[in-house]
Amino acid sequence: MVAGGIRGSKSVSAAMEAVVWTPHSELVWLGADSYDLTRIEFEYTAEALLSLDWTTPGLVNMPDNRYQPCSLRTRWGTLVETRTLHDVNTFVARAPDFIAICEPGLAQEASLTRARERLSTRRGRLYLPGTFEEVRYQWMEDYWRRWVRWPNEDNAKSFTVPSWVNRVIFPLGKYDPEIAALRRACRDLNEFLRRVVGVPSQIPDIIMSDSYKVQHHVGNVEWVRKDSYGNILPVQVAIDPGHSSGHYVVLTIQIIDGVIRVVDEIDAIGETHGTVIQTATFRDWMPFVLGGTIDPYAADSEIFGAVSPKAEWWQQAKVNLTLAPRLHVEELIKLIKSFLRDPATGKPRLVISPRCTRLLWEMEHWRRKKSTDGQGIPGKNNCDAIKALGYFLTEHLHRVAAGGALQPVVSSPRYG
Repeated sequence: MVAGGIRGSKSVSAAMEAVVWTPHSELVWLGADSYDLTRIEFEYTAEALLSLDWTTPGLVNMPDNRYQPCSLRTRWGTLVETRTLHDVNTFVARAPDFIAICEPGLAQEASLTRARERLSTRRGRLYLPGTFEEVRYQWMEDYWRRWVRWPNEDNAKSFTVPSWVNRVIFPLGKYDPEIAALRRACRDLNEFLRRVVGVPSQIPDIIMSDSYKVQHHVGNVEWVRKDSYGNILPVQVAIDPGHSSGHYVVLTIQIIDGVIRVVDEIDAIGETHGTVIQTATFRDWMPFVLGGTIDPYAADSEIFGAVSPKAEWWQQAKVNLTLAPRLHVEELIKLIKSFLRDPATGKPRLVISPRCTRLLWEMEHWRRKKSTDGQGIPGKNNCDAIKALGYFLTEHLHRVAAGGALQPVVSSPRYG
């Protein structure tokens, strides 16, 4: 996915990508929400192929009506044609080698799914050039953020191309007077980031969007067994049983040099306490867990006489869980954001391993919902891992204030 600013040459890039694929392909598709949105990409593709003498005017079909499909053939028979995504059923029966979805933010997510299915036969390339300026569907931003992290399960990569990269239109680059004029014309920084820089700036209803940044808060942190003096470094867990959502989340945390390091995660859906504890016993950090925190609303005893999760963790794993002080959800959010960006230094005090997929997903999906007074209140979904983290941070600050921060352990029966 290539997200660009206005006049960033996104259409040219899509066309050139199609051109270099034509010698190795039988079928190339340029798709968009309407034929009109594919027209400029097709024109650039045809112009390049003609200049290379890889096609002839007689092999190019380009109606005067911009709302009609276009097609061409190369001298060796490769077919290049435009497709509409308005009906995803048009992506059937044939197997292209290359598909470009122009302005993917205007297309439904089903189009992405169908395009990937079509490409699976010949293991082709899917190319998504677009802008965040007028995104109709949220999936484009979600995938762009997901594909920033490499490697990933989609085998995909996202890039940003700011407007000033186009030195033909903006010869002075970032410092061109026209870029400055575009900045002044934008209502605020967020609009400038979307319109000119080509990045998905903060979204007001995404709770953590103003603080959480992948490049600052995601790192390849591993749990560390001993410090430089040979002392065992304690491991702690933060737990939210997820009674309402079904996501039973266990975060593994170490604090080193004052930085909260979330090094691992268990995300079990619809599982019992015993099953989750059993899963934890197979993790290499489990023998070094010194304690942890749990949702304070998971009371000491549950309804119908069921054993509480706090008691289960002690009985089955000898992990002593404390109930963090109960904070209002807005206070919890404020606390987490203070670790994402230290108010005193402006630097993060929290880093998350890429293995913590549920926590990372929630950071980008926990939303506010509209209330009767017009104010957005935090939703109750997509926040199990975040709440577990918040409970831990709450207890951690109380422990530090009381002078009881965990220290490296010289020896302990728990560690054998």
